[in-house]
Order: sequence, then C-alpha cells, then structure tokens
Amino acid sequence: MANEKLINDISKRLNWQDEIVGDALENVIKIIEAKIADGEVVSFGKLGTFESEMKSEHVFVDTVTGDSFLVPPKIDVTFKPSESLKDKFKDFKNEDNEQ
Repeated sequence: MANEKLINDISKRLNWQDEIVGDALENVIKIIEAKIADGEVVSFGKLGTFESEMKSEHVFVDTVTGDSFLVPPKIDVTFKPSESLKDKFKDFKNEDNEQ
C-alpha cells in the first residue's frame, strides 16, 4: 500500500482531512525512527514490534580472492510480527490453498 493510499484510507475512516492525517503520520514515523535509533523497542499491539540491533565491526574475507575487508558497525532494524498477525496470515494462506 502506498503512503497516499494509507493516508486516504485513514482520512475516510476518521473523517479527517488528508493533510492532517499526512502530517500526523509523518510525525509518528519520525518519533518511531528516533525511538528505534535510541535502541528502544517500539510495539504496536496486534501488529508487532520494531527493534534495532547493533552489529559489531568485523573482518570479511572474500573466499575467492582471499582479500580482507573491514566491515564497519551498523544498526539493523527488524520487525517481529505479533502472534495474532501471524495467525491471520496462516488463515489467509489456508484460504488460498482451499480454492
């Protein structure tokens, strides 16, 4: 789903103007980004959680050439779906297989 479509769907459901919803959504995303960057876990009840993990710097050796490269540290962001969301996808897959 594109950002515009999400904004439009939320606007219709809440009977708000697209601009207000767009601004609110943009601010929510900025807050989530900041919390994840600070190492906090951001949880959305029935949806799941976003969290970050710091990957240490390490040496990578190319098995073909034997060259070594220093890989700098980085932050990986992961999303873990909630059990209820996983269950919905299981049901969806089962419905597809039955047809």
